[in-house]
Parts: sequence; C-alpha cells; structure tokens
Amino acid sequence: MKPFTILTDSSADLTAEMKNELGIKIVPLTVQIDGEKPISNEELDIRYFYDCMKEGKRAKTAAVNPAVATEVMENEILAGNNVLFLSFSSNLSSTYNISAIAAQDLSEKYPDSKIIVIDTLCESFGLALLVNLCVAQAREGKTIEEVAQFAEETKRHIAHWFTVDDLNHLRRGGRVSAAKAVVGTMLGIKPVLHMSDDGKLVPMFNARGRKASMKMLVDKTVENARDFENQTIFINHSDSIEDAEKLKEMILEAGAKDAVIGEIGPVVGAHCGRGTLAVYSICETR
Repeated sequence: MKPFTILTDSSADLTAEMKNELGIKIVPLTVQIDGEKPISNEELDIRYFYDCMKEGKRAKTAAVNPAVATEVMENEILAGNNVLFLSFSSNLSSTYNISAIAAQDLSEKYPDSKIIVIDTLCESFGLALLVNLCVAQAREGKTIEEVAQFAEETKRHIAHWFTVDDLNHLRRGGRVSAAKAVVGTMLGIKPVLHMSDDGKLVPMFNARGRKASMKMLVDKTVENARDFENQTIFINHSDSIEDAEKLKEMILEAGAKDAVIGEIGPVVGAHCGRGTLAVYSICETR
C-alpha cells in the first residue's frame, strides 16, 4: 500500500511544535502589506506583521498560487506518496477550488497516484485541530480513504468561537455597517462570532466589554463540546497573549483536560485584526 502525506495550507496557523511533531507539509498563502511585495505567510515574521497592524497599515491576502499548489503536491507524488490535502474553508478562500483543480490535473498526469482535497469548512486553529485528529488516524494505520472519510465526517464537529477587539476590521470585511462599528466601539461592544456548518463566519452575540466576551467564548465552548472534560481545547489569539493565557485558565477551570495556545497568523490576522481571541473544540453541532 502506497504511503500518503497529509498537507494543509498556512491558514491553519500550526505552531512550530505541531509542525515538527506532526511532520505536516504546508502549502503557503501570501500576504501583502501596504503595497509591499507579497510574501508567504510562512516567511512573514509575525511580530513585524502585528507591528504593521498596530501602525495602521493595511494587509491583503491571496489564495494559494496554482503553480505552488501543484508543485507541493507533485513533489509528494514524485517521492512515492499519495496526497491528502486539508484545505481552508471554501467560503472564506478560493484555496480549496484552486487546489482541487490542480489535484485533478495531477491525477490525469499520474493516474496511479491518489490525490484527495478536502474542503474542511474550518479555518485557523480549527483547521489545525482537524489536522491533528487526521494525523492521529493515519498513525493508527488508517488508509488515505479512511482518513479522508474521517475528515469529512468530523469537519462540521469542529467548533470555532471567537471575539474581535476592533470592530473596524469587521466593518472593512462587510460584517457590520460603519454606523454599527462606530456605535459599538463607543459602547465597548465586543462581537462574538462562530463558524457555520457551511464554513462561513457568522456574528452571533454582542458582549459588553472584553471580560464578558471571553466568558461567552468559554460558556459556548462548554455548552457545545463533546466530552469536554476529556478534550484538549485549542485557543489562539492575534497579538493578545495575556488574554489568551487568561482564557486558558478559564477553560481549565471549566473542567477541560488541557488547552494549548497558538497565535493567529498573518493570513487570518489580516481579516480579524489585533486582539482577536478564539476557542476551538470538538462539538456535537456547530
């Protein structure tokens, strides 16, 4: 049986430890800051990126380059591996569609190889959580088809709850009106959003202040989690490590087995802004 490699894209925001431990290959997405030369999310220094955001610079992101997606997958095929690519939600990026087309072309070129691209309907550390689960399945000896089926069955059971600190980023993304952004900022409103079943970011609640929004993240995670007491909950943040550590304390106090903290990378951070906090878990329903 031919071995297979699990790929994901850089929107997964895998920590350095996860990359080393999992042996995951990353398909890079790109970020452009204030008209500078686009740079790979993997190469862009995270501190430089958030310093630019702090200075008010604008960042734009781009989906995977078709040639890059093809190259990464083809290299695995030439190394004798089949490929399972776990991609960013298709409702947030065209990365899945581009990669699926590249995979189809490669399948015709290498008919004896299997290339499966999954639209995970996840993003950021939610995608990282799914990647971790799929790697665990592969290490148990599951075939590429079995791991792909597991990913399809599991992807809508990865809860994403997050809160943003700056309403202007939601305004620029069209998720709140300019008037609501102004009024909400004046009143200290912190929106709480989640990922829908079809992989879209949906505003759900408004909390008054940071503490209230953090409590809501914990409450919604506990409410929807499957076997919360035996889970390692994933938490990440955009340049807000102290709040992320406090959020971890709250999650552990609520009874979770463990929690890990990561940082939101430039691809996702360009859209959510500094000060975002997010919690991801295995849930019954999103």
